[in-house]
Amino acid sequence: MHARSVAARAALFGMALAAPLAAGCETTQVWFSPSEDPEAVIVSEIAAAETSVHVAIYTFTSEPIRDALATAADRGVDVKVYADPQPGVNDAALAFLEREGVPVRVSANAAGGIMHHKFVVIDGRRVLTGSYNFTLSANTINDENLVSIASPHVAGRFEEQFEELWSREE
Repeated sequence: MHARSVAARAALFGMALAAPLAAGCETTQVWFSPSEDPEAVIVSEIAAAETSVHVAIYTFTSEPIRDALATAADRGVDVKVYADPQPGVNDAALAFLEREGVPVRVSANAAGGIMHHKFVVIDGRRVLTGSYNFTLSANTINDENLVSIASPHVAGRFEEQFEELWSREE
């Protein structure tokens, strides 16, 4: 959709566009599962992290992503994971990360909702986001997407959200 049609639709529905979409965006890439292996992209991005990897994830069972996070933490990267409770689902991956010394927090949404985010902020400069959950099914069966956005501005907005989640009372 062209920017003009986005602006026209926004005006039609009485919405204002505060800023251009993906302001300051350097690059954007998109992968789709099951055909394009988003899990490998996430593992590669985590492996390339230099300073920080902050994760907010709904469903987390992926051993390759779990292992990449632990390895990054071992290299001295600031790794933190904030997840939805998903009792019986996320437990093994989160327990493994905690044993490896990775700070993990589980959502305690006071409003009773779920923590449905799926994003990773890498080095405060890149965001991985989309519908993609960290699961085998997401990578091999489901139709899901992963978007990589290289933009300090966009990464900053996601980092603000991560910090807000992280600071919630447990």
